[in-house]
Parts: sequence; structure tokens; C-alpha cells
Amino acid sequence: MVSFQILCCSKKMKSAPDNWSNIRAFLAVVRTGSTLAASRELGVTQPTVARRIDEFEHELGLTLFDRDTRGFHPTPQARKLLENAENVEVAVRSFGTLAAKLSDDASQVIRFSAPVAAISDRIYDVIAEFRAAHPETPVEVTPTNRFVDLMGGDGDITLRITPQIRDDKLIWSAPSELVHRYV
Repeated sequence: MVSFQILCCSKKMKSAPDNWSNIRAFLAVVRTGSTLAASRELGVTQPTVARRIDEFEHELGLTLFDRDTRGFHPTPQARKLLENAENVEVAVRSFGTLAAKLSDDASQVIRFSAPVAAISDRIYDVIAEFRAAHPETPVEVTPTNRFVDLMGGDGDITLRITPQIRDDKLIWSAPSELVHRYV
């Protein structure tokens, strides 16, 4: 029978790292020389950084740092991994930048809602004109009599039949101004 301790630390159980947070902590400790300075850089607690380093060393089956009273010093194995860890960092940042660009891209759906009684051929004509001018931008039309919370993210554009808009965070236009823009 094999004990848990032997299975836990078996070289066969070691695998490629799958946690970006551990690589990020590794890079911060290499760059700053301590888990305390790294925690400040990362905006997490020092015990969190220390735990991530321990977890990362265990995951890799390597000692990445020599520790003494003056801080953490990268081992030769850590120095060999450094360039690859920096490449992962570049790739993660590039991924984030592209994802942010895609989320800001005009190809996201514009969600338009209006009361059922207000939906008319003219509304659909205006949307058709917009789609013709911007074919890459999908528009979703929802006839609904319920209140659509734009600030809460329930929609992007809504037609409200009300004498006054009471939310100064919303951009609004009187119906006559809106219709004249698209006539």
C-alpha cells in the first residue's frame, strides 16, 4: 500500500503549471526580492504570495527560491524558468488587451426595447437604416411593457413614454429630436 505522502510528492504527479496567479506571484517575488514587496505590487496579502510560491514549488517539484533574512533569492532553476514565465505574462496581457478590444468592439449587440404599443413600422425602418449603415453591429429589438433598467445593464437603448427622464446618468432625447435625426 502506498501512503498519501508518497503519492502527494511523487515526481509522476508533477505537471505543467495551470494557475496564472502562481506564475504572477513568482515573477513579482523574483522582481522585488520578497513576498512582502510582491504582495504590495500585486495588491494581495503577504501570506497569499507566500502560499502561492509554496504551491508553485510543489506543483513544479522545484525549489525556486533560497530564503534568508534578507529576502528571497531565485535558484538556478528559477532563473532558467524566468524567461518563459515572462513570455506567459506577455501572452496573458496580450490576451487581456485583445479581449478588452473585442468587448468594446462595435460588433456587440445593441439591445433596443420599447413598449409594445410604441413599436411601429417607423421604429423598424430606423433600425433597418442603422443596420444598413453598420452591418457589423447586430441590433436586438425587444417589445416589452416592463421597465428596462439601462443602468443595471438590462438594455442599451429604450423608448420610454414619460413626461420627464429623472435619471441624470442617462443620455436622452425628446421623441421629436430623435425622429428628425433619422428622417
